[in-house]
Order: sequence, then structure tokens, then C-alpha cells
Amino acid sequence: MVRINGCALGITWVLAVSGCATLNRPTVREVTPHITRIDWEGVNMVLDVQVENPYSVRLHVPRFNYAIDIEDREFFASQTEVAADLPARQVGTIALPVRFAYSQLWQTYEALADVPEVDYRFRADFLVTALDRKHDLSVSHAGTVPVLRLPKISFDSVDFTDVSMTGARMTIEATLHNPNVFPLGLGEVGYHLSFGNAPVGGLTATTGDVIGAGDSGKIVMAGQLTGYEVLARLLAGRSVDRPRLVFTGRLETPWGSVPVKNP
Repeated sequence: MVRINGCALGITWVLAVSGCATLNRPTVREVTPHITRIDWEGVNMVLDVQVENPYSVRLHVPRFNYAIDIEDREFFASQTEVAADLPARQVGTIALPVRFAYSQLWQTYEALADVPEVDYRFRADFLVTALDRKHDLSVSHAGTVPVLRLPKISFDSVDFTDVSMTGARMTIEATLHNPNVFPLGLGEVGYHLSFGNAPVGGLTATTGDVIGAGDSGKIVMAGQLTGYEVLARLLAGRSVDRPRLVFTGRLETPWGSVPVKNP
């Protein structure tokens, strides 16, 4: 069980290397995953495969076959040319980029559509040549990949004051929940609030800048309501439509900012 230091998600990665190290044989030492980008379409990742070269000359890696398994089924497989040389008597790194496309995931594994992260297994074999000798190496690595989700909101209280036929002051207290396995920054997020077809003007929102992974935070919104139909309902003592909140701006993730995309 290997825990990758510096990973904001606190994810535990498991490494299993087939074969055993023998004299004068290159060996795989470790696989280190790095998420480089996340967006609404998927996740970009680089898997750094560290290989020890026991020879006094550089080793050339001409090709790499790899596959990703999800739910014990092959999700995709590929063969790629690798422009990599392993330094003499050192551990060298072969970097493999991988893209997890959410749409492809959901089409293939419908049951995973609502999960916050997806388990995967990376399998690879590659050819190393040195001193006219060829070595086939294999490596297997298991981990998880996160799924980007919008914050979820629950309205705690809605208060109207100074209600007249021309307008009403409104204050809402709500809870924002971060369903992601990583923190979300809200410093660049804006909000558009409405009751039915009546938007709330002059809206201000007060909330924390960051919500931790799986955590919740409070938000207080205040503004002016001028929709005639909603005001008439309030003056008549009748209930109004449930408020609807739309996010705008950008969310901050540990791998960069992402423009908000409402469902």
C-alpha cells in the first residue's frame, strides 16, 4: 500500500509489480499518478513509471502497451511510442498521459454516474533494449480518479420584509455542500437567484472562500424582489415558488479553475 505524498485528495494508491528483480535486469520500482487537469468532460492524468536501469549504458524504451480496467472490465487499451531513455545505473521515469472522459465512463458504466470518484486499474507492458538484449516488463497499478460535481444547495430559511406591490426585501440562509473528494474554492463564484420567473435584483452573497472535500458551508443571500406575481402572493399570505439558485463564474480546484456549468 503506497500513499502518495502531497496529494490533496488523500488518495491511497496500490502498486503491484509482476516478476522479481534479478541481476542485470531492469525493474519497475514505483508508479506515481499526477492529475494535471479536471473539467466537466473528464480528468487528465500522467502516470510516472519509475524503472531502475542496472546497466552501465542508457536503456532505450521503444514502445509501451497499456490498458485501463474499471469494474474489472477493460475500459480502453492503447499502444504508444515512447521517446524515453533510462539513465545508466539510475532510476529513470517514463511519463504516460491518460484521459478519463466522463461521457465514455457513464455510457459504459451507468451505475457509476453519481459516484464522487471511480476506481481504476492501470496495466502496462513495455520493451526495454540494451546490449542487444530485450526485456519485457509489466506493471499494474490501482487507484481512483475524481469526478467533478457542482456544490449542492439546501435552503434553510427564506424571509421577506417590507413587502408592498412595488417590491420586497429578501434574505435567504442556505447550506452549500461540496460533494467532491477535493476542496472547492468559491472566491470567483457568482450567484443568480430567482423565484419562479421573478429574479432577485441587487443580490449579495456571503460565504466562505473554500469548502473542504465532503464538507458544507453556510451562505447568506440578500436582495430585492420586484416580480408582481410573487409580491401578490406574499401580500395575500400565499406560498411562493421554491427559490432557484444558478452558479456563475469559476470554481477553483486543486488543478486549476473551471468555468461553472449548471445542469
